Amino acid sequence: MGRALSFAAHELNTPLTAVHMTVINFLAGIFGEVPPGHLKWLEMLRSQSFRLGGVVAEMRDFIHFAIRGDISVRTEEVSIHETLEAVVQNVGSSISEASSRLLVEAPADLPAVNADPERLGRLLTSLLFHARKFKTSGDVVLKACAAEAFVLIRIEYSGRPLPPGEAERSMDLFYTAHRGKDEVLSAVGMGLGLTRAIIRLQGGDLDLSVDT
Repeated sequence: MGRALSFAAHELNTPLTAVHMTVINFLAGIFGEVPPGHLKWLEMLRSQSFRLGGVVAEMRDFIHFAIRGDISVRTEEVSIHETLEAVVQNVGSSISEASSRLLVEAPADLPAVNADPERLGRLLTSLLFHARKFKTSGDVVLKACAAEAFVLIRIEYSGRPLPPGEAERSMDLFYTAHRGKDEVLSAVGMGLGLTRAIIRLQGGDLDLSVDT
């Protein structure tokens, strides 16, 4: 079953990559000048096709982590600044669609980190889309700073109140399978539980805290 699902996810990713690269080429002017009225729609298509590709990759990670047990994560030295720039380019316009801004606060001397380059950008993207979905007002703020041997990245937003213990429960790997009383979707993509599991495989960690 795991092999079949992994194959299906791979088949989804192939046409998605073609669509995303075509949109990028349009925005880069390779096919000619884009009319101003079309630009915002192409930017939306870029962010959403990028996110859809990320969800497919999350699904493959879930299959290999939770079903097959053969997930492979290879780390190397990665520039945080370059990663943040790529993420903001692909996600920023989508945050703006939700009547808010994506604000980034990161010093110029942030050290490089050991991480999986593709997964690091995807994980940050997933967390930003989580903030976009569950924020109730204001902007989404991404802060990065050096903290001893690590780089600490915080994503802050104003959201609805959570019942006691719900923040920790949302970190469960199968949290997305649970239905709340209001039947509202409980997470974004494959959920925070998978995101934390993949981050831990790279030597980092993830937590969700709520200020009252």
